[in-house]
Amino acid sequence: MTSVELSPKPIWLIETCLDGVRLEEKTPDFKDLFQLFFNNGYLAFSATEKPKPVTLLDIEKWVENGHAESGTFNYVFAGSEEVLIWQLRH
Repeated sequence: MTSVELSPKPIWLIETCLDGVRLEEKTPDFKDLFQLFFNNGYLAFSATEKPKPVTLLDIEKWVENGHAESGTFNYVFAGSEEVLIWQLRH
């Protein structure tokens, strides 16, 4: 069993970027990272003051455009939105 398969699902905070000022090339595994979590039942959110859901469609659009429009390099992966909201409040 890998860590992303644990139950209950831990909340993950991961820094990753598709593009950035110090990157000469796009991060090749950006979509794969999100797909790994999605395939294991996680939801993704921007790690911002007001977290926004990030979907596979968002990721595919960002990869196609060569730029992530989330406004951050940090993302939270949680088993449900309710768990994330509870954690943010406590």
